[in-house]
Amino acid sequence: MSLLAVGLRAVRARPISMRAAAPMRPMLGLSARRLYSSPATAASTPPKEDSWTVNTELPDPMAERRKLRQSLVAFFAVMLVSFVAIVKYEDANSGVVTSTLYTVRRSPKATEILGENIQFANPLMPWIYGRIHTARGVVDFKYKAVGTAGTAMIHFNARRDPKTTRFVVHEWEIIPEGGQPVSLMEEDFHPFVPDSREEPTMKMSGQ
Repeated sequence: MSLLAVGLRAVRARPISMRAAAPMRPMLGLSARRLYSSPATAASTPPKEDSWTVNTELPDPMAERRKLRQSLVAFFAVMLVSFVAIVKYEDANSGVVTSTLYTVRRSPKATEILGENIQFANPLMPWIYGRIHTARGVVDFKYKAVGTAGTAMIHFNARRDPKTTRFVVHEWEIIPEGGQPVSLMEEDFHPFVPDSREEPTMKMSGQ
């Protein structure tokens, strides 16, 4: 009985081991396919790309360049305005402009048009229009003056005589606001272009 029992146990155990080994075949086949798959097959399948989501706003790479450009434009604009203001301030304080203002304050016709207390329309920064080139022999400018009776433009034009090297007055007039020019050439005193040794006052006409 012991031998028969051993034989039966062997017969019963054999199918079980075979059935247990059967599920391993597909796994071996899958491993073989992975192991012996061709490079072309692997390359034909694109890898899965990772996706990213940015929740914060990225900085503008051109912001610093625009800021620098705006700063340069503002700097050069301030420099240009400052240069023009300095030039106009020097023109307003030049001897010939001072001479015209001195003369127009004592002019009977100018006093009749402007009244008393004749001065620049903008005393802090008088704006002189025209040219004051004494070295080149050309002086032709205008500026706005104001008095107790009104406002007018003062115009003075003089050229240097190449023979005498003296400035000769060609135009000396006052232009009332909204009116016609009034010549001051017939008056006894005229402005002049003073040199460094002369006071910027006035001279007798013809001198």
